Amino acid sequence: MITNNEKSVLLMDQYGSQMTDRVNEYSKSKNINIIHVPIGMTSKYQPLDVSINGILKCKAIKSCSKYIALNPNKSYTPAQCLKDFIINKKEIKKGIIIKSFDCLKKIEKD
Repeated sequence: MITNNEKSVLLMDQYGSQMTDRVNEYSKSKNINIIHVPIGMTSKYQPLDVSINGILKCKAIKSCSKYIALNPNKSYTPAQCLKDFIINKKEIKKGIIIKSFDCLKKIEKD
């Protein structure tokens, strides 16, 4: 990970290979504070799951539907899906992304 030894935070689930002394030592050496999402709680505490993925899923459905409606004789290819994803991702406002991290404040309280 490139952090330039700046103070950083890494959000991870509690998958066994991520909960080792080696990972902890490496993160400390890079000035990274690891926050572990409680087991079974990513839908509540993982910022992407809390808001961003839902927005992208809705946009993906609209993009695909629009493409198929405008191009009835063409297939919606993985390449077109990727193009749409890049466009849709850019449309998400910075404030929404920042707000999605509010869920992390709940980890400290729970």
